[in-house]
Amino acid sequence: MKTLTPLLVTIALSFSIACDDPVTPEPKIGNGAGSPMECIRLMEIGINNRDLERFRDTLSPQFVFYFDSWNVGDEINGYVIPETWGVAEEERAIWNMIRPYESGGAYDIFIVMLDGDIGTPPEGSETHTAEDVWIYLEILTEENEGFVIDWGYVEFGFEKITEGDSSYWVITEWKDMLTWDPDETLGYIKAYFYALDPLPE
Repeated sequence: MKTLTPLLVTIALSFSIACDDPVTPEPKIGNGAGSPMECIRLMEIGINNRDLERFRDTLSPQFVFYFDSWNVGDEINGYVIPETWGVAEEERAIWNMIRPYESGGAYDIFIVMLDGDIGTPPEGSETHTAEDVWIYLEILTEENEGFVIDWGYVEFGFEKITEGDSSYWVITEWKDMLTWDPDETLGYIKAYFYALDPLPE
């Protein structure tokens, strides 16, 4: 965790303003995501708007998050980072991150992926893999302190779910990739928040 300068916060805010506002697809069935890119946009909206249900809808029941091998075995507040975890652990980590600040969540949060890195699956494909997806993540735990990934990369796996005449995409895999600092990886940050309080009953 590091102390963030006002300049860095300003840059992050400028970056978010410069990006096109994501458009939420009109839900028809499932999460309504008509493509892997739309699924990622819904996931970003869920995190940035602190909406756990919106985030949850983007995950497959078989979802797996893969930690970078550099972090596996590290201990954070008594929690030992595993090689992988599933939906329940992912939801707990994200909830502890996005819940209200007054209840122990982050002071502020912003995440975005690069559209062009998501790609488009071939016509008729039921699965898709997006490799080397650029990620920017800034989480303030306090006003000027927190975590920043300003040049990170991750990998996603997607699956197309078809029900009747409608279909939508969900995330099946999310793989972390080491950034410059092993204490500033996405997996390390998720584990930090996971080690806080569990999801409410």
